Amino acid sequence: MYGRRAEPASVRLVRQTYLVLIPLVIGLMLLHNLGDWSGSFANCDARHAATGAMAPTTHRPLRVLPFERLLHALLLVSFVVLAWTGFQLKYPEQWWPSRC
Repeated sequence: MYGRRAEPASVRLVRQTYLVLIPLVIGLMLLHNLGDWSGSFANCDARHAATGAMAPTTHRPLRVLPFERLLHALLLVSFVVLAWTGFQLKYPEQWWPSRC
């Protein structure tokens, strides 16, 4: 493997780009989720204030289609498999990413 000083310029550029992009993307995702949560919380309060009751409704709209649920499950499984195989490639001599 290359040391930090001996790595090629392209590898250094990709590493630096990732070190900037990963916190930026995660921070923006958290900001988006916080805004979405606070907006839905404000809408919930306004909706209950307009009706004057906190009683649950009998009909809940479908938020995620069954096909989208399948896609999310496939995404979850593929992420776990890719992470596991990536650890096997990075640490082949260790016991914890064993190759069953």
